[in-house]
Amino acid sequence: MRLQYAREVTRVLYTLGDAGASIRRAIEELQRTPRPPDVLVIPERPGYYELFVDGYWIGYRIDETVPAETVITIATVEEN
Repeated sequence: MRLQYAREVTRVLYTLGDAGASIRRAIEELQRTPRPPDVLVIPERPGYYELFVDGYWIGYRIDETVPAETVITIATVEEN
C-alpha cells in the first residue's frame, strides 16, 4: 500500500509539528488497516472515508483499481 498526501495536508501536518504526531501515526496505520472499525464511510463519495483523531478529521480515499497496488490518498486534515 502506498500513501499520498494532498499539498494542504502536508502543510497542516508541518504546521502542527509535534502536536500532530498522533495524526501522523493514525495516517501511517492506514497502510496496515485502511478501514479501521471506527471509520466513517461516506456513501455519497464511494471509496472516501473519514477518521476522527485527537480533535481532527482525516479524510481519505482508497484506490484499489490497480490490483498490484492500493493507493491511499490523504485528502484533508481539518480541526473539528
